[in-house]
Amino acid sequence: TLGSKKQGTYVLVVTLSMLVVMFSSHKALAFYFVSSFLLLFVVTYYARLFKQSHKMSNFFVLVSMVFLLLGTLDFMFATIHEVHYVMGHVLQLVGYAFMLISFISSLRS
Repeated sequence: TLGSKKQGTYVLVVTLSMLVVMFSSHKALAFYFVSSFLLLFVVTYYARLFKQSHKMSNFFVLVSMVFLLLGTLDFMFATIHEVHYVMGHVLQLVGYAFMLISFISSLRS
């Protein structure tokens, strides 16, 4: 775990390994589960960071990551109905728009 003593690192490695093994027969589903799990860790990191600092740049990145997570979760239902495929892309577009806003605001300051 690269010398890290944090419990979250161990949880991340073990859970990712378990998810890949559990969904190895469904490659697309495994990809979206792993992506969602990693994005969940990023969302919790930026939520803690925003809670500590209350900076707007952290808020925009947090909102961006939440929309990316929701879009990735919605892609898992794309096999059920086509609207989930479209909604996943719309949610990710909104997430990337917030990321662009965060990037532009960091360039201005």
